[in-house]
Amino acid sequence: MNHQLAYGAYIADGLVGVAAGLLLSEDLADAAYAASWDSGDPTVGVSSLAGFICGIKIVTTVPMFAGIGGRGETLACTSVLIALGLIWLGI
Repeated sequence: MNHQLAYGAYIADGLVGVAAGLLLSEDLADAAYAASWDSGDPTVGVSSLAGFICGIKIVTTVPMFAGIGGRGETLACTSVLIALGLIWLGI
């Protein structure tokens, strides 16, 4: 939504969060919403890869970070760094 419809990152994140909250289970909604934070990158490829990585990290680390604030933001940030590193390495 951020790239294709030009809504901007904040509106796109909000719409994804509402839709995910209404349509998905709690864990998957958390993953989708956190992954949507990675849409701020200007390129669709980096945003998509980072969002995918973030979604996997959110779902697999739920038991470890239960009740800890800032989990989604931290995992979203590190997902962008991992995606950029993979692209830089040509993987």
